[in-house]
Amino acid sequence: MPRQFYETTYLIAHEGTGKNYLYKALPATLRSQNKIAVATATSSVAASIMTGRKTAHSRFKIPLAIDDGNVCSFTKQSGTANLLQKTSLIIWDAASMTKRQAVEALDNSLRDIMDQAGLPFGGKTVVFGGDFR
Repeated sequence: MPRQFYETTYLIAHEGTGKNYLYKALPATLRSQNKIAVATATSSVAASIMTGRKTAHSRFKIPLAIDDGNVCSFTKQSGTANLLQKTSLIIWDAASMTKRQAVEALDNSLRDIMDQAGLPFGGKTVVFGGDFR
C-alpha cells in the first residue's frame, strides 16, 4: 500500500535569524499553560542549545541502523511513550540533516502509541527546523 503524505510546514531560516529564540519561546509558552513540549535536534551540537539537550536519536530511541518501515525502540508502556503521549509540541531542529527513515520511524511510533494510524505523527504537532537549502 503506498504511503499517504500530508502537508507539512517547516521552519526554514539562515543562522542568526532567531530560530533558537523561537525554540526556547515556544516550549516556555506551552509550559506556562501546563502543557509539555519536547525540543530536540539531529546533531549533538544543535541539541546542546535546546531545552532538554538531547538528540532526536536519544530522545525518541531511533535505531542507528535504520531502514524503511522501522519504528523507534520504545514500548507503549515506557517512560518515553508516556512522555510523548502527554506532549503537545515536538520541535526537531536540524531536521534537514537526518535520514527520512528516522522521521518516518518517529511517525510510525507516534501513530502506534497514540492509536491514531490515520493521522501524521499520531496527531501531534511537530515543527521541523533548520536550513533546508
